[in-house]
Amino acid sequence: MQADPLDQLHSIRFRKPGLGSKSVLNPDQEKDFSRFLINALGSDVFVISTGLGLDVYYSHQQDCSAFITKNLWLFQETEIKGDIVIVSEENHGRDVLDYFGTVVNTLVDYPLLLLSCCKKFMRQYQATPHKSRLHLLLYSAFQFHMQALITDAKIPYLEKIKKLLSQSKGLDFETLGDHDNLVNKLRKSQNLN
Repeated sequence: MQADPLDQLHSIRFRKPGLGSKSVLNPDQEKDFSRFLINALGSDVFVISTGLGLDVYYSHQQDCSAFITKNLWLFQETEIKGDIVIVSEENHGRDVLDYFGTVVNTLVDYPLLLLSCCKKFMRQYQATPHKSRLHLLLYSAFQFHMQALITDAKIPYLEKIKKLLSQSKGLDFETLGDHDNLVNKLRKSQNLN
C-alpha cells in the first residue's frame, strides 16, 4: 500500500523575537541553507522568508525538524552575539496545509507584506528548475488561497496579485499525474476546517 504523500509533509518556522525584528537569514544565507537542506533531505524542500519568519517546508518519511534546527546556525552571521532564533511552530501531515493557509490569511492584514511575499513565492517557485511534488502542492495551495481572496475581494493590490497569478498559468502541472488528486485533498482539508 502506497503512503499518502500528505502524511510526509512537514513545516517549521524560525523567527527572531521582538517587533520589527530582522530576518533570520539574509537572501544569500537563505539560498545556501536551502541548497544544504536539498542536499541533505532531497529535492522536496522549499525555504522562504516572510515578514513572519523563515519557513521551511519539506516532504520526508521522517520528521527532520531537529536536524534542520541544529544546522540553521551554520548559515547565520557569526558576528551578532546574543541574536536568538526560536522555533515558533512545527507542523506535520495535513496540518502543514492548514498552516500554509493560516500564513496567507495572516498576511492579508499586512497588504504590502502579502504582495511582497507573493512576489517572492512566485520568483522562488519559478526559479526551481525541477518541481517536486512538494513544490507543486505548495503552489496549488498558494493559488487556491489567493483565488479565494480574489473571489472575496478581501485584499488590496488585487490587480497586482491577479497579474502575478496570470503570469504563472500552466506552470509544470502536467509533470505529476496525481496533481489533481493532491489539489482535491487540499480542498477537502480546507473544507473540514
